[in-house]
Amino acid sequence: MDGYIPFVISKGDPFTRGYHLGSSETERVTHTITAYMDIFVQTSELNYEAVLTHTKCLCPRLLIILPTYLRRCAALLKEQDMIFAKS
Repeated sequence: MDGYIPFVISKGDPFTRGYHLGSSETERVTHTITAYMDIFVQTSELNYEAVLTHTKCLCPRLLIILPTYLRRCAALLKEQDMIFAKS
């Protein structure tokens, strides 16, 4: 990969914009996901107990940032006159 972050301008509804971005950056997304998978495999060694340990370490951190993340998502959607549905 070349190490740059692409600047993409998409028009249309959210689905169309997401589809456009996903289809135009498939190679980059696949590369990134593969890299994360490799790191996870190396770190966890595909050992069930190691996977559980990693998960237990990450969950508290995710719970700390989740409220802020949800507020930011709601604010962005409000700017776009969209509804943030809580399930």
